[in-house]
Amino acid sequence: MRFESVEIQNFMSIKKEKFNLDKRGLVLIQGINKDDDNFESNGAGKSVLIESIVYALFGKTIRGLKADEVVNNKEKKNCFVKLTIEDNGVSYIVERYRKHKTKNNDVIIYKDGIDITPVGEKVKELIQEIIQMDYLTFTSSILYTARSFTFTSTTDKEMKSAFDTMLGFDLWNKCQEIAKFHRNKIDTELNKALYRQENIESTIKNLESELEILNKREKEYKENVKNKMNFLKKEQKNLQDTIAKQEYSCKSLVKNLQKLQESKEIYKKELDGFTELKNDLEELKLETRGIDHKIEQWNSNIKNIDKKIKDFNTKIQDKMVLIGSICPVCGAMVTKKNLEGVIEEINKEKGILELERKNYENNISEAINNKEQLKELYEKCLENIKEEKEIKENLDDCMDEITKLTGKLESLKTKITMNKKRCEEINKNMQELKDEAEDAYGDLILKTKKELGKAKLSLGNNEKTINKLKEDKLKYDYWVDSFGNSGIKSYLLDSVTPFLNERVNFYIQKLTSGSIEVQFNTQQRLANGELRERFNLSVLNVKGGEQYKSNSGGEQKRVDIAVNMALQDLVASRSNKKLNIAFYDEVFDALDDKGIESVVELLQEQAQEKSSIFVTSHNDTLKSFFENSITVIKSNGFSFIQE
Repeated sequence: MRFESVEIQNFMSIKKEKFNLDKRGLVLIQGINKDDDNFESNGAGKSVLIESIVYALFGKTIRGLKADEVVNNKEKKNCFVKLTIEDNGVSYIVERYRKHKTKNNDVIIYKDGIDITPVGEKVKELIQEIIQMDYLTFTSSILYTARSFTFTSTTDKEMKSAFDTMLGFDLWNKCQEIAKFHRNKIDTELNKALYRQENIESTIKNLESELEILNKREKEYKENVKNKMNFLKKEQKNLQDTIAKQEYSCKSLVKNLQKLQESKEIYKKELDGFTELKNDLEELKLETRGIDHKIEQWNSNIKNIDKKIKDFNTKIQDKMVLIGSICPVCGAMVTKKNLEGVIEEINKEKGILELERKNYENNISEAINNKEQLKELYEKCLENIKEEKEIKENLDDCMDEITKLTGKLESLKTKITMNKKRCEEINKNMQELKDEAEDAYGDLILKTKKELGKAKLSLGNNEKTINKLKEDKLKYDYWVDSFGNSGIKSYLLDSVTPFLNERVNFYIQKLTSGSIEVQFNTQQRLANGELRERFNLSVLNVKGGEQYKSNSGGEQKRVDIAVNMALQDLVASRSNKKLNIAFYDEVFDALDDKGIESVVELLQEQAQEKSSIFVTSHNDTLKSFFENSITVIKSNGFSFIQE
C-alpha cells in the first residue's frame, strides 16, 4: 500500500500545499519561524504534514486537536485535507473537510474516482479496513512522536489493547464478544430460570400449604354446615310449633271477636232506641219551652189587658166626676143619664177585655197542667236514659276489646307470616348449605391439585433447563477465557514475543552498543513468587538503571526508538499491506552525537525497505546525514513548504 500524496488547505498553520509522499527516500523536515524571533524552528509547522495525514484518516491529531480546532486561525474556514492512497492498482482518496463553504464538515471516500462514502460511524470502519490499521496501531508503529502512544509508559491493559489491533486480535475479540454475548444471554436466561425456579418452588410450597388449608377448611366447613343444619332444623321445629300455637290462638281470637261483634250489634241497637228516646226528650224540652213561651206571652197579654181595664175604669171615674158640671161643647149640665151610654160603651169594651183576660187565664191554667204532664214524661225519659250510660260503657268496653283482640289477631297473623317466611328461608338456607357442602371446596381443591401438578411438572422441566443452561454456560465460559487475554491471545502473544524481543534488541544493540537489553514479557512474577498473566516491558541497562524510568533521557529515547521500530517490523510481518512511509518527529531530541549517528544508521537501513521516511528536527547539523531535506517556513501566520 502506497501513500502517494497529501493536499492541505487552511489546516492548522498551512494555508495551501500539495505534498508528494511516495519515493522521497530519507527526508529531513526542518522549520523556520519568521513570525517569532524567540523561536528558530519551533512553531514553524514541521509536524503539520504528519498531523494532516493522521487527521485525514482518523479525524483527529496526535496533539489532541479535533473538530474546529484544526481550522487555520486566520482563515477560520474552508479547511480540508486530501490524502491519496494506492493499493494493488486501486486508487483511494480520503477527503476530510471542516467549516468548508460547500462541503461543510463532510468526509468523502473515493475508490477509483467513485464515491463509496458510507453513513456515520461506518466511515471510520471503512478507512480502517482500507489501511488495515486503527488510530492506535498507526500512531504507535508507522510514526514516532513524543505525543503518540508509547509502550514504555503504558499499562498491561493498554499494551494488550494495542497488540489486539496490531496482531489482528480483533477477530478473537469479536469471538470473545460473541461468546460473552451468548454467555450473558445464557446468564440472563439462567437467572430467569433460577428466579423462575424460586417462584415455582415458592408456588409449590404455597399450593401445598393452600391445599392443606383447603382440606382443613373443608373439614371444618362440613362440620360447621352440619352444626348449622342442626341449628336450622331445631329453629324450624320451634317455629313450626310456634306457628301451630299461634294459629290456634288466632282461631280463639276469631271466636271471641265474633262474640264481641254480636254484643256490639246488640249494644248498638239498644243505643239506637235511646236515640229515639233522646229525640222525644228533646221534643218534650222544645214543647215545654213552647208552653213556657206561651204562658209568658199570655201573662204579658193579661198585663196589657189589666192596664187597659184600669184605663177604662179611670175613664169611667173621669166621666162620673163630670156629673153636675157644664158641658163645654153644648153648654148643658152633665147628668148621670147623659153619661150612661158612654159608660155602657166603656163597660162593654171592658167586658170584652175581661173575657179575653179570662180566656188567657184558662189557657195558662191548661198550659200549666200540660207542662206538669210533660215534666212527668220528661222525668220518666230521664229515668230511662240513665241506662244508656251503662249500655254505652258496655259498648265502649266491647269496642276496646274488639280493637285489642283485632290488634292481637293482626300481630299474630304478622308473626305467623314472618315465621312461615322464616321457615321458607330456613328451607332455602338448608338447601343452599346442602349444595355448598357438596361443592364448597371440592372444585377449589381439585383446581389447586391440578395447579400443584402443573407446578411440579414445570419445576422438573425448569430444572432440566437450568442444568442445560449451566452446561452451556460452562462451554461459553471456556470460550470467553479461550478468546481472552489469558487464552488464545496469550499463546499468540507468546508466539510473537520472541520476534519482538529479537527485533527490539537488534535495534537497541545498534543504538546502545549492547549496553541495554529490552525484554517483552507476557508474565510477571509477583512479590510472593506467583506468576501472573501480565504483559510488560523490562529494560536492563548494565551501565545504568534497572528500570526504564531510572535511565537517562537519551537512554529512554533509544529504548523508545527501538521499540517503535520493532513494532513497525511486527506490523509489517503480520500485514499483507506494507506501508511505503514512516514518520519520526523530533526523534533526535535528548540524544548525544553517538546516539544521533546510531539512529541515522537505522533510518538509512529502513529507507532501503520503505520508499519514504520523513524525519522532523530543529537540529541544523543533521542535514549532512540526509540525502533530501525540506523546510517548512512560517510567515505572516501561514506555513509553506520549501523543497
